[in-house]
Amino acid sequence: MLARPARPPHCPRLGPPPLSPLATLTDASCHTLPVWVASDPEQIRRRRKMSGDTSSGKCEPAALDYFCGGVPTGMYFRMTLDDIRAISAERARPGRGIDRLQEICFVGALSYFESFCKDHFASLINIEPRLIEHLKNSGHDVTVDASFIASCGPSIAHRIGFLLAEKYDFGTAHSINAVYAAILNIAPFSKDETQRFSTFLRDRNLLVRHGGMYTMNYLAANPRLAETGTKYQAFWESRVIDRDDVLAAIEFLEAIAKRMVRDAHDTLSTYVESKGIVYDDERREALSYVLWWGDEHAP
Repeated sequence: MLARPARPPHCPRLGPPPLSPLATLTDASCHTLPVWVASDPEQIRRRRKMSGDTSSGKCEPAALDYFCGGVPTGMYFRMTLDDIRAISAERARPGRGIDRLQEICFVGALSYFESFCKDHFASLINIEPRLIEHLKNSGHDVTVDASFIASCGPSIAHRIGFLLAEKYDFGTAHSINAVYAAILNIAPFSKDETQRFSTFLRDRNLLVRHGGMYTMNYLAANPRLAETGTKYQAFWESRVIDRDDVLAAIEFLEAIAKRMVRDAHDTLSTYVESKGIVYDDERREALSYVLWWGDEHAP
């Protein structure tokens, strides 16, 4: 039985780390590693094992190789939100004037959430490729360019999820629900959460496509403005994003992401157990990393 761990045994607690989590080092086998992995001798040993740098002759992926960048997806997203929250607080200013930094933080939080949904999906497929059959049965296209497979070489066995994830849309609640329902029968967004996420996306799209300037379509589709009874002029006034907007978006996205890692871990664990599937140590540990958020409180 796959028990839900208090914390993965080789996954250090970060927050904030002494070095940027985006920095990399190179091990003796010329593998580029995240700093927090490269500083852990056990993780370096595992990477060398994966590359065949052992006398056993085996080529086995290490637990972290199932994840984009070698970092558990939930933990990486948590670190990203922490960074955005800190940047927003550092440069917050009073008043209701246009604040470009808060706009960037707002857009960034939503953009990184889309990346989280894609990478989380990919890691689940990497760990359990049998889920691809669920995608196919639900009508999703699961074809992959053969040249991409050839480029991956032997590592395709634990990277197929990355290739599939590139095919799908993770930009709306509906599309996210569709792919997660297909592989594990879970829906990250409820009906109310779908509506709220759509509101955040409308604001994001207004910023990136129109510089925040109100458009006729935005005003017509935004019931919040209509309820105020205030007349807003399209192409003249702008949607002002402040720190409260940034924090509201982060709080919402964080809650959704935490539930996604928990539900995916628990549902996939149940699936593996029900099918009598036996994982090796590394794949079993990778499954435990799906749950990991990386702060002092597991989701």
